[in-house]
Amino acid sequence: MQNPSDQFELSKLDRVHEFIAAGNLAEAGRVCAAIVKENKDASEAWWLMSEICLRNGHTAQAAECAQKAAELNPLEARFQVQRAKCLALLGRRKEAHAAAESASELNVRDADLLDALGGVYSACGAFEAAVPLFEKAVSAQPENSNFQYNLGAVQRMLGRIEEAEETCNRVITLNPSDYQAYYTRSDLRRQTADQNHITQMEKLLERGITDWRGKVLICYALAKECEDIQAFDKSFQHLKLGADTQRMNTRYDVRTDIAVIEKIIANNTKDAIVAARPGYGSEEPVFVLGLPRSGTTLVERIIQSHSLVESAGELNDFAVELVRLASENKPNVRRDELIEIGLSLPMEELGRRYVDATRPRTGATPKFIDKMPINYLYCGLIHAALPKSKIIVLKRDPMDSCYAAYKSYLTGPYPFTYDQVEMGKYFVAFRKLVEHWKSVLPAESFLEVSYEHLVENTELECRRIVEFLGLPWEEGVLDFHQSSAASSTASAVQVRQKIYSSSIGKWKNFQEQLQPLRGELGCYKDSVSR
Repeated sequence: MQNPSDQFELSKLDRVHEFIAAGNLAEAGRVCAAIVKENKDASEAWWLMSEICLRNGHTAQAAECAQKAAELNPLEARFQVQRAKCLALLGRRKEAHAAAESASELNVRDADLLDALGGVYSACGAFEAAVPLFEKAVSAQPENSNFQYNLGAVQRMLGRIEEAEETCNRVITLNPSDYQAYYTRSDLRRQTADQNHITQMEKLLERGITDWRGKVLICYALAKECEDIQAFDKSFQHLKLGADTQRMNTRYDVRTDIAVIEKIIANNTKDAIVAARPGYGSEEPVFVLGLPRSGTTLVERIIQSHSLVESAGELNDFAVELVRLASENKPNVRRDELIEIGLSLPMEELGRRYVDATRPRTGATPKFIDKMPINYLYCGLIHAALPKSKIIVLKRDPMDSCYAAYKSYLTGPYPFTYDQVEMGKYFVAFRKLVEHWKSVLPAESFLEVSYEHLVENTELECRRIVEFLGLPWEEGVLDFHQSSAASSTASAVQVRQKIYSSSIGKWKNFQEQLQPLRGELGCYKDSVSR
């Protein structure tokens, strides 16, 4: 629906579309800016300006422009979906979910908009709501491999594994260069000697993959499938090639991350945490954290199986609200400054904003789980802002923990996982940080759980966790693998199985290849940390 006030700008808007199609975002932005300067009610121009900002990586400005377009023309589905998408990218899930609901009421029919709206719901953790939107997009354009892949990804999260594999196969048939689909498919089940995709993917490597990212994905997928069939030497060859390629294309210095951890320890003393302004009194949040692939998803599923707990998934809301609150006093606050001023912020306000930001995904049960692993950086602030919350940190045998992270293709805040030496150095710093939290946080708020103990003595450890949370024991907690709840983590397939011990000691299949890692772990290398 075109706003009448935009009509006289149609020729200029056509030029903007042409510039965007040609990749000339600078000129497209210039023309758009001229349009809205002449006519502040030009909703189409505001929408296009939002898209230009988004493509330039200016997400906050994109959200502002999308908001303007949506306010000017609230019945235009494109504008509402764009607003929802921008909010989701900013991590403002509550607002994004509300915007997605508003867009859904407009009876969206365009396949691209249906797919985008499904993506917003997925980003908000509303996977069940995303499925019909992706299905409609696929039905409208069955030859669109991107739509097919998005459907397959959410099927995986919901545990619809056979459907997800069929969808991934369709994606690969439609687009043999969709390397993400190969990677996702490899992890949907344990491959066997008779049923795997190793030959198919090795041929891709032999022919050459020009996009280094695609090469990385295929290497990690091959490493996983080769390990499944116990072709260990071949598995590690593929893994190292993939990890080395990713590391070569990543700007990162592990010393920076270690310095951050050291600064967190120095600034989050017991006295400093106690002296922080009183926090928000909510007893709802349960933070499950630790290094990736250390067992955090397993603990999440166990706790989630209790009738008084729900999981909100991996939320970035605490970090987002922390930065927003700090930025109100100091715009563009740097990470090192945030560490210095964090505990001086109004803790009650931070805690309240965090809990509010988790809605509507939370609030239906007395407690909810936030399973963002890297929240281990914020334990002091979490306790100060939410003193009645519970924090559970996972520990795992050092070699198993590091190997599991190294062999997983982890993006985002985990660049230390692409190199054995860096992985080892970071692990040592991480353990130092955990020991610090144990010494400064009260025992009733902070619990360390051993992955090995959990596997070997499941009921005993489950009872300990439930008691720590102050909840009555329920036998259903032991049936966590039967839960139909969605999981968006790398362990989404494994957590739907009964607890198993086969992951313990798996690194020993690669003892020679993992010598650089063993050397960095020092005193950790020969024993399981209990």
